[in-house]
Amino acid sequence: MCRASVLIPTHGHRAATLPLAVASVQAQGIEDIEILIVGDGVDDAVRSTVEGLQAADARIRFFDFPKGPRNGEIHRDGVLRQARGRIVCYQADDDLWLPGIWQTWRPRWRMRISSAPCMSTSSSKAAFAAIFSTSSGPSSETCG
Repeated sequence: MCRASVLIPTHGHRAATLPLAVASVQAQGIEDIEILIVGDGVDDAVRSTVEGLQAADARIRFFDFPKGPRNGEIHRDGVLRQARGRIVCYQADDDLWLPGIWQTWRPRWRMRISSAPCMSTSSSKAAFAAIFSTSSGPSSETCG
């Protein structure tokens, strides 16, 4: 099990913004994460973009679905059930995480698990908090 799974839902014509969103996650300096891109009716340009992202980073997994009802929430649920991280963080395909944001979040994870910007996939809040009580760098655990 890895430290975190980052869910990035995308749709339609997001080939221009998706690489920026992914890069902002990668720039956090956390190696033991997986990035789960959930396509909800994406076009060929997005598929090609994701292929390039995957070629450069083996931590990226792509789930390509036909357009679902509403905003594709049903697809996200199915992907979350396959997440291997101890926590799941959400990143929109047209948003950026500021550099160092994980360092800003870490104290909240230790002090107030229920208000953290990510949700625990573990049943133990103590185990969840312990994940981030050590260095934010690579650990001996992997997502593979």
